[in-house]
Amino acid sequence: MDVKLLSSNKIASVFGMYNEKGSFEAVVSRPRENKIVFVVSTLYGCPVKCLICDASLQYNGKISFKDMMFQLDYLINEISAEKLRSVKKFKIQFSRMGEPAYNDNVNRAIEYILKNYNELNPVLSVSSIAPFGTDNFFDKLNKITKIYGKRNEFQIQFSIHSTDKKQRDYLIPIKKMELKRISQMGLEINKNINKKITLNFALFDGVIIDTDTLLEHFSPDAFILKFTPVNPTLNALKSEISITENSSVWQKYKTILKQCNNVGYEIIESVGDFRENEVKSNCGQYVNG
Repeated sequence: MDVKLLSSNKIASVFGMYNEKGSFEAVVSRPRENKIVFVVSTLYGCPVKCLICDASLQYNGKISFKDMMFQLDYLINEISAEKLRSVKKFKIQFSRMGEPAYNDNVNRAIEYILKNYNELNPVLSVSSIAPFGTDNFFDKLNKITKIYGKRNEFQIQFSIHSTDKKQRDYLIPIKKMELKRISQMGLEINKNINKKITLNFALFDGVIIDTDTLLEHFSPDAFILKFTPVNPTLNALKSEISITENSSVWQKYKTILKQCNNVGYEIIESVGDFRENEVKSNCGQYVNG
């Protein structure tokens, strides 16, 4: 495996990894003091073609379990296991390039990490758009959380982006699970873990988030809402979807957050550090794009 440091600053570093099958990227992010996040790839690019993400600029199949673990070991060596043990929060997030539910090696990697890297006390994070036909992936993930979910920390996220079916289909142009099915899966996993299931919405001008629809499917007792910016990706700009490049632009979405909070949902504002845009380490960005 050939590895190159593609971009870096004080906040984040992006590594390109290359072999005979193609390329993918892995990220080390330091969003705040005492927190380190590894963002690893699960596919060589992505076939989904979300309108706000650049990972779909290429797609060459699934990353093997061996190469998934190569990412993790490489990043650990970059940071040092001693440093990771000392930070308050160390998270491994399966979401850099590729929809994780398309690769069963993700669940295998999670089990392996929990058995062999537990001394690092990692938070295991899976972010998915819930593609249609991936029930087996989530059934397996549910079984894993039944075993490990009460003594290890999991963050399970479904990227919904809109409660309007037509708009959701526009943003995520593949066949997806309906909100009812996502709720059922989320409730099953929520029984096993110590955190609520996250519903993610990337906010842009004209986004449709109907609180009645949310309450119909997702109980505030089991689900938490996370709101993120649409980062400056090539696809977002090409699709003329409004992006958020600074904190002042983000302020216009505060009304949406307040409306959701007023009906009983806990809210996460995951705005992050905009300096990550400089190195293209933010969600949806792709250095090689």
